[in-house]
Parts: sequence; C-alpha cells; structure tokens
Amino acid sequence: ERCALFLVDNNRKELYFKPVGGTDHHHHHRGGVEEIRFCMSAGIAGWVATNKEPLNIADAYQDHRFNQQIDKQTNFRTRNILCMPVMSTCGDDV
Repeated sequence: ERCALFLVDNNRKELYFKPVGGTDHHHHHRGGVEEIRFCMSAGIAGWVATNKEPLNIADAYQDHRFNQQIDKQTNFRTRNILCMPVMSTCGDDV
C-alpha cells in the first residue's frame, strides 16, 4: 500500500522521511516539502536502524516497538511492516 525510505540524521540522532499521500499540519516544512522526524531508536524503523537487522511484522499494532504516532501524523493505518536496513558499501546507515 505504501512504502517509506527512512534516512538517518546522525548529527541529530533522528530518522526522517517524506510521507506520500494525505498529511496534516504537524509536519515540519523544508523548502515546501514535508518531512517527519523522530528519535533514531523509536519504532520499528528505529529498531531496525539500531540493530541493523530486518523485521517482518504481520500486525503492526500488536508489536510493542511500533510507533503509532506516525500513523496519527499521516492519517494512515499501518497493518503490516517489512522493514530492512539500507547500508552503504562501507556498512554505514543511509
């Protein structure tokens, strides 16, 4: 249904992405493009970024690591998640 590429901001210790589809006024604006930022250790994406291991979650709301705030911000209901780290050839987070 949807996908997102979460990028790592090592200076701020945050993950961020630019949502697609419906959004609301809680997002940060940069050059007219909206993005959502959160602590690098939060949620499924944070767990994957921290542990550098993929996760396949059949029911997002049943997993204690799931960050429901992102669904609230994007007006989207996540059902399942396939999340994997994207690394550079040097092993650094993207």
